[in-house]
Amino acid sequence: TFNCYQIRWIYDYAEPFKNLTIHFYDFIADEGLILRKIYIEAVTHIYDELRYSKLNDEYKLMDYEIR
Repeated sequence: TFNCYQIRWIYDYAEPFKNLTIHFYDFIADEGLILRKIYIEAVTHIYDELRYSKLNDEYKLMDYEIR
């Protein structure tokens, strides 16, 4: 168990995508980055076709050693 600060980063892009939004959620403790969650949503226009994409990813600290 860690006492963490949650930091939310939001990136909005327009070109070459119609809409691209990236959300980062960082959970940071005195020991460092404990957890990072990434959510990406995009609407692209490729070959006269609109495509919707969604991606979720997560990085976790699984083990650590205090020196």
